[in-house]
Amino acid sequence: MVAFVFNAHGYAYQQGVLSLQRAYQSANDALTTELDVAKEQAATYDHNVENGMPRIQQVDDDGYVIFDEADALNMNISAADAALGEMRKAFVLAIYHHWERGARLWTGLKHGKMTTIAGAVEALGYPIAPGLLGLNNLANLIKHANPEGGLKLQASWPSTLHLTNWAGVPGFDWQDAIYLHDSHVHEAIDIIGASGPTTRTLPPKTPDAT
Repeated sequence: MVAFVFNAHGYAYQQGVLSLQRAYQSANDALTTELDVAKEQAATYDHNVENGMPRIQQVDDDGYVIFDEADALNMNISAADAALGEMRKAFVLAIYHHWERGARLWTGLKHGKMTTIAGAVEALGYPIAPGLLGLNNLANLIKHANPEGGLKLQASWPSTLHLTNWAGVPGFDWQDAIYLHDSHVHEAIDIIGASGPTTRTLPPKTPDAT
């Protein structure tokens, strides 16, 4: 007879991963739609102007253009794109902290670096995905945006960064260098899903009471 295995920690943890995945997908779909609409409106305006429609403008008394409808439409694109990027950063933090809270619960560790906690998780017989260090570096850079963290992320997960050729310029903000695609967030979800127990993971052995 095969022994029945049910890991309660694994069930709670993986349900959390699934909830985060669903919440992210809903938010991403909504903001992506908003961005697409903004781009379409700008493109339609440009197309109509090219085909003879008068520009929608405000002109001062001296004849200088102080506003064009294209300016507002392009600002709408920038605002939607920025909101999408910030939402993805927020979900990356939520995703990483879901793993960290779970790992501290399983191991009983209240303090310690990620590498220490991950080692304790593995000692329980639970897996740790290879990308967890990169996810940790990304979460830290989102929170602190310091040069040291930027270089760590550049080494561990470089595709999450752009504009890094400006890194040596005084006043460079590493927060601006973070650029997350939809695929990055899904990869983060996959990483934490593979860095802990499932319902079928054998619970850690405890010493027999004597």
